[in-house]
Amino acid sequence: MGEAMTPATPGGEEKKSSRTTLWIVLGVVLVCCVCGGGAAAAWYLWNNGDQLLQGVGSLISLAAYV
Repeated sequence: MGEAMTPATPGGEEKKSSRTTLWIVLGVVLVCCVCGGGAAAAWYLWNNGDQLLQGVGSLISLAAYV
């Protein structure tokens, strides 16, 4: 009986839930960005891989002469 009752903070649980939702949304956005970047890199290499390998090969042969 001698204990003082502390008032409940309004929105305490809602604030935690909101942070959890924010982290989930940020995680989903990050995964989508990484997957999109990987897909763009794969598409670029699929279309330009031969030119890229030719350029690397010429750089290696140029370095062999030096």
